Amino acid sequence: MDKIIEFPSQAIRDRSLLEKTIKQVLSTTDVDEETNDAITKRLLSICDLYKTEFRPSASFSFPHGISEEDIKSFTSSLDKFSQSFSEQVQGFLISLLVERLQTEIKLYFAEHGP
Repeated sequence: MDKIIEFPSQAIRDRSLLEKTIKQVLSTTDVDEETNDAITKRLLSICDLYKTEFRPSASFSFPHGISEEDIKSFTSSLDKFSQSFSEQVQGFLISLLVERLQTEIKLYFAEHGP
């Protein structure tokens, strides 16, 4: 079966949304368009560092005699843990990005005055 590839890809859509959001936040400040573009470019380059999907993996061996139901229960719990952990890491990365955006705005005003 062929794999269906949506266009634009999820990564491109996410990046476009991120760029739009950063520009909107910056437009509420007194930075000019050139500075807005420069800060946005710096933040997007930082985001590129984080774009690698977070997919932890593990390999488990189950002792002989464990029921299929127990194995399914364990793997289900492990999947829930992995999803929760991934969401927490993503939330942390978003917090870092927001902090960096605030720092970039403060840096701009420190260099150029209010």
